Amino acid sequence: MPLGDSITEITCWRSLLWNDLVAAGVSDKIQFVGSMTDNTQNCKSNATDGKFDLHHEGHSGYLAINIANTNLVGWLSSAKPDIVMFMLGTNDVGQGHNTADILAAYTKMVTEMRASNPNMKILVSLDSAFLVERLILARELTLIRLIWSFRYLAVPESRLLMRQSRPGSHPLPPRHLPS
Repeated sequence: MPLGDSITEITCWRSLLWNDLVAAGVSDKIQFVGSMTDNTQNCKSNATDGKFDLHHEGHSGYLAINIANTNLVGWLSSAKPDIVMFMLGTNDVGQGHNTADILAAYTKMVTEMRASNPNMKILVSLDSAFLVERLILARELTLIRLIWSFRYLAVPESRLLMRQSRPGSHPLPPRHLPS
């Protein structure tokens, strides 16, 4: 389940991920899940038909705090994902929410994901130009604590991904951090 805000909903990273799955020869074994199927930028994949699985839970303007407290349990119940890749926090930072509240939302989401499926694989992506800078500026060692929290809550089925942003707050493809 691709989960997030406008970055998940309207950018082409889902089709780029699908390209990677096609290249790895596993796209026939993966099914994206979620209630949304929009493709506003008419993104294409490298699959022979140019298509990719459109399902997701990307919602433009949504906050991690609100998703954690209002939406996630229902989405998990409906979609029943085995893997969730979430990228959230940019809107929370943009609207002035404090670091503690954002971290609490992330922790709650991981806890809810684990309650939904104890074997769920969780991929967390941070937008380095926005959320990470805010976290580091807000409190020394916050990023280290955040990484530790996800490892503590989700070992070994979690990965933390960093994204480099481009102007306009929509990031470039991820680079993996060592786990």
